[in-house]
Amino acid sequence: MSSWVSPPFPFLKELDVAGWTFSRIPRWIGGLDNLHTLRFGVKEVSNFTWDDIGTIGMLPNLIILYLRVEGDVPAEGIVISGSTGFKHLQEFYLQIKSTSHLAFEEGAMPNLRDLALSVIPKECYRATAPVGLEHLASLQRIFVYGGIGRKQTLPQNINNASFEAFCAMFREAITGLPTQLTFHSSYALVHR
Repeated sequence: MSSWVSPPFPFLKELDVAGWTFSRIPRWIGGLDNLHTLRFGVKEVSNFTWDDIGTIGMLPNLIILYLRVEGDVPAEGIVISGSTGFKHLQEFYLQIKSTSHLAFEEGAMPNLRDLALSVIPKECYRATAPVGLEHLASLQRIFVYGGIGRKQTLPQNINNASFEAFCAMFREAITGLPTQLTFHSSYALVHR
């Protein structure tokens, strides 16, 4: 798929390759102008360049994005700015180890209604809420899921106290926001 020069299905509306993990986004995805739903995973965000994010963000009809990040996030984090695109995105689902390095700048995702974050509970003790939630002017609902991952990685005596503390901190962070948001959290085993 990475070697394709042009999009194989230019009228495609939904692309679900969530089971695959890319090192970078194939350029031909930028030619899928009718795409409204995209599900995929990346190995490391450090391999993910601005061009990759711009390729996805400039899709004119994209309203639902599921992104799974398997590796670590670099120190500078994931910053989503108004210039990155995503003008029509309404639902953003992000599966990531920790939300500490996630930031939204002014003008980012102006039509985003639902933000869903799936984090690893054992990383929650050092996590913070994303920065710039106040810039998501249309945000109505936030979902936070504590996903464990593969069953064989489940610790013997898992304690969800750090996840609960993270959710409490997240609730506090959104309390002062100008819009009324609903917050949902769930702690569950996630099979991949």
